[in-house]
Formats: sequence, structure tokens, C-alpha cells
Amino acid sequence: MKSSIQHMLKSHLETLQGLTNCVGEIEGITRAITTAYRNGKKLILAGNGGSAADALHIAGELTGRFAYKRPALPMILTLTIFFRARLRRFATKATW
Repeated sequence: MKSSIQHMLKSHLETLQGLTNCVGEIEGITRAITTAYRNGKKLILAGNGGSAADALHIAGELTGRFAYKRPALPMILTLTIFFRARLRRFATKATW
């Protein structure tokens, strides 16, 4: 188990180190979101499955307080998990 944990941690560290190559892109996205909010726009977040969990987490950070006290930031959050679960339960095989 210890080696499995070490392997996972090493993998996460490599991923984080790889993000240093993306600083420009991250900065550009940050500027775009900041500019949108300053112009009275909303952020639209969407996801399905794991992406939905990420979108929900980001929404929580932005509607709460991430790094400092501030008002909640407006956004629209759409998650398709519920709808897909309903479709899978009630749809016929012909639908898929």
C-alpha cells in the first residue's frame, strides 16, 4: 500500500510540475474571467461526470470566499449528471 501511495503522490507532483509550462495560459484565462466579471458578465460552468464535480467545486469557491473576504461572484452552473442518470433509467436501448 505504501508504494501505491508513493506512486500516486509522485504522479500528482509530476502533474503539478507540468503546470509550470502553462502559466501563460492560466494567466490568460484568469484575465478573461476577471475582465468578464468587471464588465458585469457571468461565468458559465458546465460538466458531466468528473468535470461536473470540478465545475461544482469551482462554483463553490467563487460563490464562497476563496482567498479573501469578498461578495459572491455570479455564475451559471449546468450539470448533466442528473439528466443522464434519468435518461439511462427511463430511455430505451433504441435511444442510445
